Amino acid sequence: MERNIRPFAAGELAELSLLAQRLNARRETGSTFCCARAEDIRRDFAEAMAYSAACWEDGRPRGLLSCLPGPARKNADCSLLLDAQGAAYQSMAQALTAAVRERLGPDTACTFFFPAENGACRRFLEGAGAQRQVNEYILRLER
Repeated sequence: MERNIRPFAAGELAELSLLAQRLNARRETGSTFCCARAEDIRRDFAEAMAYSAACWEDGRPRGLLSCLPGPARKNADCSLLLDAQGAAYQSMAQALTAAVRERLGPDTACTFFFPAENGACRRFLEGAGAQRQVNEYILRLER
């Protein structure tokens, strides 16, 4: 199996939007910052293309990290949506955060907000040293 992490590409937004819609429909894999409808997701992804990355395995999208920065706040709202479990989830999440780190810059905090049932995302963020504030996590991509 060949894994490829790369920035969002305009020609792939429809396929990535469908993946996000499918993963976001389940609370165990969802992100509160992601819209429910594929066409709305695609619009958001088009805005966030410069600060987002997807994981492709054998030519199919398996996960993505979409970040929409608010430069005035030095913060980005991020959706981490992965079709993986356990060690594969952790590995994919690490690779995706590394891919967007340089584009966001070290002073930008990433906010993740997701359903409580998404334990895989919570475990990844806690392991990465994210700061929890009630029901959202703030991660600085300095590492």
